[in-house]
Amino acid sequence: RELFDILCSIIYECEKKSVYDTNEIDSTVESHIKKVILRDDVSRSKLKTALKAMVLAILSTRMRDLAQKAFAELM
Repeated sequence: RELFDILCSIIYECEKKSVYDTNEIDSTVESHIKKVILRDDVSRSKLKTALKAMVLAILSTRMRDLAQKAFAELM
């Protein structure tokens, strides 16, 4: 449940601020996992990478959908 909440918060923030730059996404992910208690730095790195991959997948899907709508309007 906590992971899902973090993911939703990151997506919300990225969309609200129109963040699509990978460095900004990294910073956003990092700020959201600061307080998460993990065993070690390896676990933190893996969590950050997993969240970034999920965020990029969600944002790219949304951008693809917008592009498809725009192309449909041309037809």
